[in-house]
Order: sequence, then C-alpha cells, then structure tokens
Amino acid sequence: MDQRGDVFEPGTLASAMARRSPGVTLNDDWSRPVGHVLSAVELPAGDPRLPARQPSGVPWPRAASGLLLHLRLMPGTTEDSRLAIKALRHNGARQH
Repeated sequence: MDQRGDVFEPGTLASAMARRSPGVTLNDDWSRPVGHVLSAVELPAGDPRLPARQPSGVPWPRAASGLLLHLRLMPGTTEDSRLAIKALRHNGARQH
C-alpha cells in the first residue's frame, strides 16, 4: 500500500514494466507528469534493502514488502518537478 492507499499485488510491477515504462506523476495526478521509471524491483518482506523505518519514524512492518525504484525526474523544468524532488528528498530518497 502506498501513502494514498493504493495496494500493489506481487507481480503487478513486473507486468506493467514489461508493457512500458510507467510515468511518475505529482500526487497521482496524470495531468502533472514529472518523470518516468527507469527500473523497478519488487522487494519481498524481510529484504535487507527495505528501510528499518518509514518516513514517519514508525518501524517498517515485518510482513511488508516494497518497491525499489530508479526514477528519472525532469529536474527544475516545472514547478511540479521541483515539488516532486523536494517531497522525495524530504522522505529520504537518495540521489545517484
């Protein structure tokens, strides 16, 4: 489940990535694109790449899986892009 309550069943991501590179939008609003997914990996529960804590500070649930996404954002091209980058940094996203 993401922050908006969307639930992703195992295998959903692989199926979507096989069809096309999913877009990245601001606040799930498809009229506000800010980038696209370069690669994605579904992480099973217990994977060492999962965080110890959620951005809120609450421990990561033991039974929860996750997604490891590498994104390409359109930095600085629109106010929405700047807001997306700010939100990702605030929530602990790493830039490579």
